[in-house]
Amino acid sequence: MSKSKKRTRKTASSNYRNPKSNNASQKEKIDFSVINNFIRDLSIRQIFFISASALVISIVLNAFYPMKLYTIKVIIMVSILLIAIYAEQKFIAAIDNLNTKMTGNRSSKIMGIKVKFLRRVKGSHNFFIPMFFIVFFGSSAITLGLVNIDPLGVCCLIAFVVIVYFSIVGYMQYMYLALFIKDLSETDFNEAGQIYNKTYPAKTGWLIDITKLYQLYRNCFFVTGSLYIIAFYIFTYKFQITEYPLVFICWSVIFIAIVVLFPVTCLSEYINIQAIVSNIKEAAALDYSKRIRSQENEPEYVNLIINIMETSEYPYKDLLGKGMATLLSAANFAAAIYPIYTDILQPIFAN
Repeated sequence: MSKSKKRTRKTASSNYRNPKSNNASQKEKIDFSVINNFIRDLSIRQIFFISASALVISIVLNAFYPMKLYTIKVIIMVSILLIAIYAEQKFIAAIDNLNTKMTGNRSSKIMGIKVKFLRRVKGSHNFFIPMFFIVFFGSSAITLGLVNIDPLGVCCLIAFVVIVYFSIVGYMQYMYLALFIKDLSETDFNEAGQIYNKTYPAKTGWLIDITKLYQLYRNCFFVTGSLYIIAFYIFTYKFQITEYPLVFICWSVIFIAIVVLFPVTCLSEYINIQAIVSNIKEAAALDYSKRIRSQENEPEYVNLIINIMETSEYPYKDLLGKGMATLLSAANFAAAIYPIYTDILQPIFAN
């Protein structure tokens, strides 16, 4: 009796554990790079402790090796770092969630697009491309004498490497998201096995997640872009663009990446999300039109199709975020064009 009871208990306990193991496998996190996985697991306390420790060290070093405009520079760089880490954590969590939601989609096209997106996100180029910009901007700062080679300068260079790395990775991920949305906007949703909201296409779960991630990155990196422009101007305001080619090259990179390319990408993403909703509407309407079998059920399905086509063209409105993005776009353009105007255009117009 005792042996049989033990056996039944074992089988019962094993049956009880199986659902948990299945759920764990379904919610398995995507394996990113070592650095990204480290960032994903950081708690708010750990981030605060690391940031506070670095700040205290730099304050102590600044007492012995003073740096001009130290307070403003530190505030800007710490702000950029915290925003970049916050955006990175949200991106990783959103991709984990999106991967889980889209796993049930049996469409070969959608799955192919998702796999291509994940390959871009997890590729080794996400390490080498940021390192290229770190070496370029870091060597430029040393060449121009923007950073002194002393303990505080070394500390600043280490912080620079970390901040620029996460900023560039975040920028690249935003571009991957834009390509992912573009690929989805060109997809035919009539294929069997698609998962979407047939009665209200704009409220499709995975599309809402994509839209939220897009808007989060848009808001974070418009602010980050503004901070980078301010920081670079503070470091280089004494240098004339016409006399220092390195400064001109750096300003050109910032102007193209932040002032031009980023707003254009935001606009294209907004348009492509609308295109996805429109394509889902057409697929849902076509699906319901095929269900019309007789004149009796025709009015029911016709009204349903009309209601679907009249639903919202966008998952949800974000007027505040859109207004902030527009305002920061104008501010970034004015701030980036100012040194170009004063050093190049103004002398030309004066002559």
